[in-house]
Parts: sequence; C-alpha cells; structure tokens
Amino acid sequence: MSVKPFFSYALAAVSCILIIIAAYAMWNTGRIQEFINIDTANNSDKLISDNFDDNEFSINVLVKKADAALSAGELTSALELYQQVLTLYSKLSPEEIGGISNEIYDFENQGGDILIMRKLFEIAVLIGDQERAESILGLLSFRGVSEQVIDALRGFMLIRNGEIDSAKSFFEKNSTFTENAYGLLLVDILNREHESVQNSLELLLASKDPFVLHAVKSVKGAYDEFDLFEEGKDVHLETLIARSLASVGQCPVSEMLLSDVVSKESDYRDAWIILGYCRLILQDDDGALFAFSNAYDLDPEKSEIQYFLGLTYEKLEDIDEAERFLGYALKNGFPKQKHLMEKLAVMSENKGDFASAAIYYQSIIENEEEVEVNVYVNLISLLVEHLDGLLEAKEILDDIRDEFGDIPEVLDMVGWVALEEGDVDNAAIFLNASVNQNPNLSSAWYHKAMLEERIGEFSKAISSYKKSYNLSIGVDNILAKKSADRHNSLIQR
Repeated sequence: MSVKPFFSYALAAVSCILIIIAAYAMWNTGRIQEFINIDTANNSDKLISDNFDDNEFSINVLVKKADAALSAGELTSALELYQQVLTLYSKLSPEEIGGISNEIYDFENQGGDILIMRKLFEIAVLIGDQERAESILGLLSFRGVSEQVIDALRGFMLIRNGEIDSAKSFFEKNSTFTENAYGLLLVDILNREHESVQNSLELLLASKDPFVLHAVKSVKGAYDEFDLFEEGKDVHLETLIARSLASVGQCPVSEMLLSDVVSKESDYRDAWIILGYCRLILQDDDGALFAFSNAYDLDPEKSEIQYFLGLTYEKLEDIDEAERFLGYALKNGFPKQKHLMEKLAVMSENKGDFASAAIYYQSIIENEEEVEVNVYVNLISLLVEHLDGLLEAKEILDDIRDEFGDIPEVLDMVGWVALEEGDVDNAAIFLNASVNQNPNLSSAWYHKAMLEERIGEFSKAISSYKKSYNLSIGVDNILAKKSADRHNSLIQR
C-alpha cells in the first residue's frame, strides 16, 4: 500500500509555510523593475548624478536597500544597488572611508567593499551571469582574498553551471576549509551520496561560520523529517532536501534536484511548487510558469499556487493574467490577505485605475485589525493626487494622527495636504518636521521640494528633489522618476 498521500499531506503543510514566507518576502519589495535611466541626451551634465552629498548617509541607505532587495529575492534590484555602493565606495579617500560607520559592513577597516563584492558574486551566480561572476572573482583576488576562498567561490559557480565534477575538484583542494566542506556537501547531495552527506553534516555542525551552520541545520532537518516516515521514497527525501536548500539561498542545487524529481513523478504537486519558486529566484520566469502551471493543473484551488502564478505573470508583464490569478488567490483565502490586496492595489495604480487601488486600500482599513501607516498614506496619496479627494484625505489624516501620533509619515501627509490647500506656512512646518525626524523618507523630501519650488527657493528645491531621487531609486521608481523630472526641469531653467 502506498504511503504517498499521507506523506504528501505532511509535506504539503511544511511546504505551505515555505510558500507563505516566500510570498511575504517577495511582496515586501514587489516585482523586479528596471532602473530608471535619467537621460537628457544633449544635457548629460544636468543629470542627477551618483555623486551624493553625504557619503555616510548615501552608502548606508544604499546598503539597506540592497540587503532588503536581496532578502526579498529581487536579485536585479539588489545587483544594481550593491554595484552603486561599490562605485561610490571606490571614489572615497581612506579618511572618508574611516568616517563611515555601518552595523553590518566594516567600512571603517576598509573591508566593507569585500563583503559587497561577495554579495555581488552570489547574485551573479544565482542569475547565471558568469562573466560578471568571473570579473568579481578577479576583484576579490586583487583585494587580497585568499586563494582557498576564491577556489571555493569558483566551485559554487561551477555548481550553478551544472559542472559538478569540476566543482568537486575545486572543493577538494582544501577540503577541511569550511566553505569547501560545505561545497562538497552540496556535491554529495547532487550525487545522491546520502551516507556521505550525513557524515559531513555531523562534522559541519561544529562550524563557527553562522551561514554554513544555518544551512547545515536546515539540511539535517530535512533528513530528520524524512526519518519519520518508514516507507518514504527517494523523491520525497530529495524534495525535503531541496526545500531546505531553497530556504538558505541554494536554489541552483534545489532546482537540479527537483527537475529530476518531477521527471520521475510528474504528479508531485509540492515538488512543482518549490521548483517554480526556485526558478523565480533564478530569474527563469518561463520555467517558473511551467512549474506553477503543472502545480495548478494538479490543484487548481490552492491559493498559494494561484498567488505565485500571479507573481510569475506579472514578471512576464502579462498584467491581465497576473490580476486574474491574484484575484483567484484573494477569493480562495490566501493567508496573507492584506499583502495580496496591497499587491493588487499597486497593480491597479500602475495601470492608472486609481479608483480600484483606493478600494483595495479602503478594504484593508475596514477589514484588518492591524493596519500599517503606509496603507493610509497610500490611500491619501491616491485621493489627493488622482481622485480629487482632498476633503476625504483630511478626514483620514485626523484619524491617523489620533492613532499613530505625529510620526514622520503622518507629518509628511499633513504638510502635503496643507501645501495643496495653499497654506505654505503650515506646509513648511510639517514637512521640515518630517524630514528632521526621518531623513530617509523620500516622499517627504519630494513634497518639501514641491514647497520650495512653489515659493521660489529653486536651489533648495533642486537639492530636495535630488535627495528624494537618491532615496527612492530602486524602491519606488515612480517617485524616483518624478523627482528626476522635476530636478532636471529646474536645473534647465
């Protein structure tokens, strides 16, 4: 008698957790967007440049944006942001570098650029950009990174390319080195040498490298879970391992395992789901669509599959299909209702359907127990800018000032509404208070620039638009473009 239904039920539960977490993470940053190219053709000297006014402020802001994009799976955005950090860093003197403090990257000791290069390498490997990965290895070698580290990194790149035997030879050069031992573990997993894998797991559990230790514990958890099922099949074990590796950023290995699993057992829904997720991370959108479509054929009512199909169609720029499947997910009880409605609101806004976007935000406010301030801010922005709803916006502002107090986001909205009413004195008070409380709030700098432009302080407005652009690029590219357009218009006066 087959135990597949019982085993699949248990696996579905844990897979569902992965899917929800992944969906939530991917939502935080939204779809991957192309960076705005602010190009004035014959006026190249009038571009908003990457020569920022405040080096410490700029590097730390860019690093935070890049880390957030990477953790959310937005690899293209993260790649561009880390590259901006590295470019800016390369222009600094040793004294300027020493003046930068960052809680994660040791810029003060001039080692922060190596960590950024490592991030760039990881992303280049994930997206299959071998030329860029090789270039970064050269930079790391030039910066004095040891040959054993370079060999380990080259081994991971070879795994990504499917050259498993070549990768193994690199890892075996220094097999006791932690990263090499971890690489050999991955090779053994791909070769289905499970006894060797489990022996390596026991040794690597003593590692002091937090990343390797986390990854090893995750893989060990997959083996421990499989041991609970006396009649579990090899494809079940491989799917559990693939899920654990996907959760620690090893989607290239997961994809290879799962491609083999679904070739043997094409009706394995959970394997198709995780395979689709990994292909999304690896920027293989067509492959992700194929995987999620197969999962959908097996279980068309599962809201997580519908949600991921919606994300995939959005990345493929088929917005109608994206909205259709996201709508199915909403109707069928996708667990993160609030985030799904925010997603649909953004899609509606992007295509110019501002009324529908406002309805989604209003629904969140009316139906969710806890609503973040950004939902109110987005609704107010729609009302003021697109729906001729200034009076309604003022009523909402009164409510959220009572609920949230005068936090920077609220002060920004109060100042903007005052500006729209022509009350420049109060607009100045609230907008200045907002940027003083939170110098990283891009919308407040944009509205402050609008105020400065309104009252004729054009040099200040140019500076504020530039600040808004620098803070919003890669995060809110619509605001970044608006800021760039206004900035460029003013300097061409």
